[in-house]
Amino acid sequence: MEDITLGQNTSDSQIKEHESLSGKTKPRRRYSDSYKRQIVEIYSTFTVPGEKGAFLRKEGLTSQLVNRWYREISSGKMDQVQKKRQKVQNYEVERLNAKIERLEDLNLRFKKALKIQGKALELLGKLAAESQDTQSQK
Repeated sequence: MEDITLGQNTSDSQIKEHESLSGKTKPRRRYSDSYKRQIVEIYSTFTVPGEKGAFLRKEGLTSQLVNRWYREISSGKMDQVQKKRQKVQNYEVERLNAKIERLEDLNLRFKKALKIQGKALELLGKLAAESQDTQSQK
């Protein structure tokens, strides 16, 4: 790993690179689709020079990111991603429902086995009592 010496000729990008190499970066932010749509809608309403930049600074975003979101919304890619997420969620729900069904079936079998064991214990108790009665009569 290259060590960067901070001095007068060090650019901001080198400082950022140094920070990222040292592991002091912020965790990656994730944005919901509704937030992206809302930001793009608000961003597109600004007409006065400087408003867009001020808005982006306030939100902590870049124009490249907002423009990418605009292209994704315009091309329908964001809707495709949403459909894919929904498909994955549906698969997960189906998988969990199948698991629930298997566990309920297993639980039912255990209950039946427990009931049978209870009856067997009761029968053995009766047989033991009868055996003691016959031995005491002799």
